[in-house]
Amino acid sequence: MRLAGLRDQALHRLMQALPMDACSALGAELGPWLGQRANPEENARAKALLRRLRHERDEPAIAKELRLLWRNIGRTFAEFSVLPRIVRERRVAIPAEDVLWRITPDPRPLIVCFVHLGNWEALGATLAQHPAFITHRNMSAVVAPPTDPARAAIAARLRGMLPVEHLPVRPLVWRAVMARLRRPFGTVWLAVDSAEGGVDTPLFGRPARPDGTLGKIIRVAASTRALVLPVYCERLAGANFVGHVLEPYEPPAAIDPAGLVREVTLLDAAFDAPVRRLVSQWYMAIEFPSEAAFAANERP
Repeated sequence: MRLAGLRDQALHRLMQALPMDACSALGAELGPWLGQRANPEENARAKALLRRLRHERDEPAIAKELRLLWRNIGRTFAEFSVLPRIVRERRVAIPAEDVLWRITPDPRPLIVCFVHLGNWEALGATLAQHPAFITHRNMSAVVAPPTDPARAAIAARLRGMLPVEHLPVRPLVWRAVMARLRRPFGTVWLAVDSAEGGVDTPLFGRPARPDGTLGKIIRVAASTRALVLPVYCERLAGANFVGHVLEPYEPPAAIDPAGLVREVTLLDAAFDAPVRRLVSQWYMAIEFPSEAAFAANERP
């Protein structure tokens, strides 16, 4: 095992041994050290995005929010080690439970789509074990296993504790998603902001792409008659969260290319406001395109 793998295993065991709040706090301290300092390109991308979204703020304010971003990333990675305890301790409050109870008994398939805000893993684990889902649904989740073997083993072990079928990201993953959604009560947990080679959502002024992740979700939903349930996680204080469940979206049964672009823009808007508000909790900020790439694709 490589030295980094031994380090990750040791940190994982340390995090598991700590009380929840101490685990999260340690992750917050490690985030700027192991993340921000060690990843200058990712840090530069996040800083450029913050400058674009917070153009009215001065450099010290941008630097402060950038540090908050890396602290949230550190917390999220640390909290993954204690993910089952987050659910048991009811650390994720879901105010809009009425929406869940309204739609889960319906045999129509359901795509639960999220962005990487707060601690998205905690929200996914909480929803998977929510009584509304346990009673009516069998959830499948599209996941991207870490490339590092040690981290992949940790992720597989912890995710294996959840009542969820995992669909690894691979060339035929959308075919697998379609197969699950063709089953009665079929449910798929799927990120909307990550895409091959970049970040799809929010658009932040870029042209809507019919071939991006949102476009694929809308086409799949239209084909299977699935509802799309947008959700996102917001970190409150420490290791405490609120899971926001929005009203479900139903795409038109038939969509032409122009209509698909309109629908992508419509669904993108559901995530634009929360990501702008909570950008220092958005993991994909470190993956967002550079300023030059953004400008090249920006609307005239």
